[in-house]
This record gives sequence, C-alpha cells and structure tokens, in this order.
Amino acid sequence: MGGCVMSFDDSGHWYWRSGDSAHELPLKSDPSRMKKTTLADAKKLGLCPSVTTILKAKSSHALEAWRQRMVIEACYNNKESNLPLDQWSGMVKEEAFEIVGRSADEGTQYHLVVESVVNNAELPDYELSIPAEFFGGCWEWWGGLGITCSETEVGFAHPLGYGGRMDFVGYDADDRDVFIDWKTQNTAGKKSAGFYRDSQPVQLAAYMEGYRHKIAQDMLFLHLPRMISVVISRDEPGRVEHKEWEDHGAYWQAFKDLFGWWKYDKQYDPSWEE
Repeated sequence: MGGCVMSFDDSGHWYWRSGDSAHELPLKSDPSRMKKTTLADAKKLGLCPSVTTILKAKSSHALEAWRQRMVIEACYNNKESNLPLDQWSGMVKEEAFEIVGRSADEGTQYHLVVESVVNNAELPDYELSIPAEFFGGCWEWWGGLGITCSETEVGFAHPLGYGGRMDFVGYDADDRDVFIDWKTQNTAGKKSAGFYRDSQPVQLAAYMEGYRHKIAQDMLFLHLPRMISVVISRDEPGRVEHKEWEDHGAYWQAFKDLFGWWKYDKQYDPSWEE
C-alpha cells in the first residue's frame, strides 16, 4: 500500500474569532439545514482552523496505527465474501467507519462523565454505555491528583489564526495553572498507557497559549503552568493514567512550525492583528 492510509474524516473543525465553534454552517439553499464547514467556507469567512485540524498536517503514528488496525479488522471480518471488489471495498469501509463512529461516541461519553466528576456535578442526563467499574477508578484517580477545577470545555481563538476547545483548566495546591486534555485509548495489560509526544504535548501547548490569550494573562509567569495528558482505558474499565509534560517552549514552537506548514499547504493565513 506504500504507506497509504484510509482517511476516516477529511473534514476539519473551525472557529470564529470569538472562539465560538463554526464546525457547521447553514445551507444556502435551505438555511434550516446545516453542512460541514469546508476550507473554502473558512477562507470566505475568515475562520480559524482547530488545533486538531492543524495537527493533521503531521501524521500521528499512534492514530494511523489504530486506523490501519480498524481497516485490517474490517477486511478480516469480510475475507470470505464473494462480492465484486467495488462492493466488497465499500462494505469494508462502511464497517471500519462504523467502528470509528462508535469509538467517537464512546469518547464523548467518557468526556462528559469526567467533566461531571471534576466539577462535582450530576452525571449527564442520558443513557450511558460506560462500564460501572470506570466510575470508581475515575474518582480514585481524581481524588489523588490534588487539583481544583476552574473551567471545562473552554472555547478560544488565538490571533495567530487558530482555535480550539480546552478540556480542563484548573490550579494545584501551589496555585499553578493546570491544563488537562483527556484521551480514550486501548490499553494492554501491564504496559503503560500510550502517551504520544508527537501530538499530545504539542496539542496541549497550543491550547494553553490559546487560553492564556483568551483571559489576557501576561505571558511571563513565575511558575510555568502544568500540562497533563490523561488516558482513559477503553478495554480496562477503571484504568486512568496521566503524564505531565515539561518542555513547554519546545512543544509550542513545534506547533507554530507545523501551523506554518499548514498555512503554506492550504494557501490560507487566518491570522489577524489586534
């Protein structure tokens, strides 16, 4: 296959300069219906790409390995089919997409539950498919972290021209700002959870700078904010692990460099002057 990987979602997420999401826009032919925002739409409206959209400019080894695994599993499940190639490939793609869709919905549920835990709020008011063992493990992990929540799901836009939504902003016992991003992943027995330097700390650094601009804080701190990635296990209910990233400047520079490539590749510079 020469390194070719099936793309599960070629659309991107976009933000207005206010920090509000612009992932969808009304159809011109029927404003009561919505469509996914495209790059062409963004160029016309001056929208900002999301951090995750920019990160797609660089292949994530972990994400691509997982995507390939989904395709391989779908191929294996349909290996005895006698359908013509076009029909067979369509069936395989549909099955792989369905697996990815279920994973995305599961990830959304975990995010909502974790938000409830860190905010000491009631659980989401809809049917959950999360195993019961998760709740005890999540409470135990959160109780031992010693961090207080300030905000969750905070949208922002940075004048460099990108936007996003920060999972968690809080502070620790030393009054240091803490930025957390949740990930749901598969884990394997005694092996440590996967924390991927090629994407996770770079994403967190971009979120941190975006949030700091949003609240107009001085960029010079006596103590650097803390950046923490959290992995929630899909297949080991109750397993929650975290990793703290230290080299803030390098991660922020890596994001800016990648964003420069993204702007060149898309022939679009969404930055603005204040």
